[in-house]
Amino acid sequence: MSAARQWPGVAPLVGFFALAFGLSWGVGAVFKGVPIVSPDGLFIGGVSLAAIIVVAVTEGRAGLRDLGHRLVQWRVGARWYAV
Repeated sequence: MSAARQWPGVAPLVGFFALAFGLSWGVGAVFKGVPIVSPDGLFIGGVSLAAIIVVAVTEGRAGLRDLGHRLVQWRVGARWYAV
């Protein structure tokens, strides 16, 4: 098994934080010249992309499918989302 496939299985939370930090701050530094200070689209996109990558590597297609279902699952009545 390659090291790339093995690292998230050992410590997925550490892998998530490392990816989220690298994608949000590192990519922001490359594109904007400075690390991102305020949350903007690139910052939020980096965290979301890190979550998707870690789920894909640790759980595979079933994990991605489960994540997608959880994102669109309604847990309360529609009127509570308007509040």
